[in-house]
Amino acid sequence: MQKTIILFLFLVATTFNFGCNKDDDDNGGTNNSGCTLVPMRFTNTSDNPYNLFIDGTFKKQMSGNTEIVYELEKGVHTAKAEQVSGYVFYPTIVNKNFTLSSCQEQGWIFP
Repeated sequence: MQKTIILFLFLVATTFNFGCNKDDDDNGGTNNSGCTLVPMRFTNTSDNPYNLFIDGTFKKQMSGNTEIVYELEKGVHTAKAEQVSGYVFYPTIVNKNFTLSSCQEQGWIFP
């Protein structure tokens, strides 16, 4: 009887050990390797607001010390951050070219 209980506990423990992997997901465990959209985080570290342009298109006026995430297609992109206020003579304008090739979130911190 004791051997039967030990065998039963061993089988239960083995079953739980070989169950689903924590990294498995609904796409067969590929961890989004087939993704087409990539999260890109834009972070404004200035106290001043900046206009954010992605691929030449105005996206948002970002208040100071804020961040936002956009889902962008894989490939080459351009971004521009242009200071709206808080400058003395001329606004700070920062340009960035970046390539999104993996599915992991990437980011750009400006100014």
